[in-house]
Amino acid sequence: MNKKIIIVTLIVFLISQAIIPQVNSKKEDNSLLEEFDRLITFETTTNITIDEDTLPKGFLTPGKTYNGKDAINAKLEFKFERPWYFPEFLINTKIGKWILFRDTDFDMSVNISLSESSPDWIDVDIPKNIKVENINSLFSEKEFSFNFTVNQTAEALIKDKIKIQASFEPEENWGLASSKNSKTFEIESAYVPKLEAEFIGIANKSKIEFKAGQIKQLPLKIKNLGNGETIVQISSESFNKKSKNWNISVQKENITFAINEEKIINITVKVKDIESGFKNQFDIKLIPRSSKNQTQIGESLSLKSPNIIKKIDNDYTEMLTYALLAIIIIVIIALVFFIFFRKKLIQ
Repeated sequence: MNKKIIIVTLIVFLISQAIIPQVNSKKEDNSLLEEFDRLITFETTTNITIDEDTLPKGFLTPGKTYNGKDAINAKLEFKFERPWYFPEFLINTKIGKWILFRDTDFDMSVNISLSESSPDWIDVDIPKNIKVENINSLFSEKEFSFNFTVNQTAEALIKDKIKIQASFEPEENWGLASSKNSKTFEIESAYVPKLEAEFIGIANKSKIEFKAGQIKQLPLKIKNLGNGETIVQISSESFNKKSKNWNISVQKENITFAINEEKIINITVKVKDIESGFKNQFDIKLIPRSSKNQTQIGESLSLKSPNIIKKIDNDYTEMLTYALLAIIIIVIIALVFFIFFRKKLIQ
């Protein structure tokens, strides 16, 4: 008897849900009836999963768009929880659809809204809505993918996260509860080193003259055009190397540069007793590495010095010139006296 009473009560309850009209549109002042209209509310579950195999590996390159084969794949899952007193066979019937959605011809699909949260150096391109079809008390799935672009101006080795959130919000007259879920993954921008360098303050950049034993400073201008603070190692096979012709050195071999910072470094060259016709160059290699993570090393920048040549001794040249002029003058004077005395003798 008790079982029959329970079954009859449930049937009456479900029928009453099916025949009660939409209250909000007709009886706004009847709060009691409105509450009764919403006695059946199904809890929902929204899940989002990200395919970890499609997440970017390692550092993110500034200026790169991760799409196509580099896009990130994800999946949405949605279901509603059927109360024990709601028979499963009713779900896809006109009565069940009316109870749940107030629409006997409802297509059993819902829209899941997607949103993202990311740092300002990342632009995420994600669908705003995803339609999940054939919803029921078991998970229905829908796969999708999204792209993102790393800004060209992204600084190096910045760690952050991208959060993707999926939200379900039912229509006002639906008997489903809202639900949401999110997933987060970590990202880090790549170190992209770039250096610019040249020798400056030299009248003729192809050569520089030295006297024997002379010491000169060759100014080398270096600028950091990379996306992070950079330690520049200045190296040369000629540094502090014993040579019969010259000694070449730099006061500090590792110098730190902020982004877009420019510095002038003096290369000291001391020339020994080189022979006439001596002509040579030395190589400079600039090796950039990140000050944040010194395992991040960029390609080296190589450049050659101006040619080092022996300067002709101007004092010696001038002395020879004056001596030659003196000899010419003496010869001219001697000729004048010779001609003068010869004329006297003839007379």
